Amino acid sequence: MTSRQPRVYDPDKVGPTDRCLRCWVPHGDRVNYCENCGKIGLASHYWDFDHTYYCVNHPTVRTREFCGLCAEPVCSQCRERRTKPLSSPSPIPWCFTCVRTAGATEERFLEKLATSGTCAKHADQPSRFACKSCVLPLCAPCAYYHVIGIFRRRLRVFCHNIDSFY
Repeated sequence: MTSRQPRVYDPDKVGPTDRCLRCWVPHGDRVNYCENCGKIGLASHYWDFDHTYYCVNHPTVRTREFCGLCAEPVCSQCRERRTKPLSSPSPIPWCFTCVRTAGATEERFLEKLATSGTCAKHADQPSRFACKSCVLPLCAPCAYYHVIGIFRRRLRVFCHNIDSFY
């Protein structure tokens, strides 16, 4: 019986771009947040100035804004947040449905990790470490070590989550 090694990515390379950096589940096509762990990814900007759309929740309210996470037309009442990413010339709205759904998904994911004792990226591997930045439980292949300190050298464990390094 052979032991299956977990999939590991090189921390010196950007990516993986085809999956979530928190849980490594492949991206879905419906929304711009991970449907497994709730991590909000890159929000996209949708523009269509040629047509007038009606809010997905209020069919009588006209709007030209689209949620950056689900691409549905949203009015000012349905807008939960506006983000200003560097890649966009203007703020991107997020609807309350996406923000609340992503938050609830993230809570369920973190509760499941706390009770199961498994790696955040490999559900079949036991966790041995925790990322010093985001506190996600990690198996040995997922942990990246950084030596810090001048006089007292210490190892710090990080995950491949891009937010952890900054």
